[in-house]
Amino acid sequence: FYVACSNVETGKAEYLEIKDMFKDVEYFRATASLPYVSHMVEVGGMKLLDGGCTDSIPLEAFRRMGFEKNVVILTQHKGYVKKPQNAKMAELRYHKYPEFAEALKERHSVYNQSLKEIHRLEEAGEVFVIQPSEKLEISRMETDLDVIQSVYEQGMMEARVRMKALKEWMAEGQEE
Repeated sequence: FYVACSNVETGKAEYLEIKDMFKDVEYFRATASLPYVSHMVEVGGMKLLDGGCTDSIPLEAFRRMGFEKNVVILTQHKGYVKKPQNAKMAELRYHKYPEFAEALKERHSVYNQSLKEIHRLEEAGEVFVIQPSEKLEISRMETDLDVIQSVYEQGMMEARVRMKALKEWMAEGQEE
């Protein structure tokens, strides 16, 4: 099991293997620490924040590690394009960490390029993608439990619809 975190000092993603859920709990805290609103988590000699800052969809990292059957679960509908964020805000908040500020400024480009590659790989049958069929009506910091439950149920429905195709895809190449 791995978590992806952003190393604030290098501006690069770290893919950290979790060997003990209790001993490695700080890495879980780091991967859920949002920029701008969360404190950096200092663990393993690194200052870390959420991995989505530097690699929102770490498919290529796991392919480099040798994982051949990758299932990508996206939270945005097909056709979604991430827009640039406020570059000045990144520079102001993370001026002591210029590589990380630059990663935040380029996040939209990296994300959009990752999406293009994922859809190319999906068409080639090299990855399996599960994603919403329509835009989810939920904010990043949603607190309304009814909205959260509704989106959860929508995700479960999408997964059930795709389950047969996923099982077939997973079985490809397994025949003797």
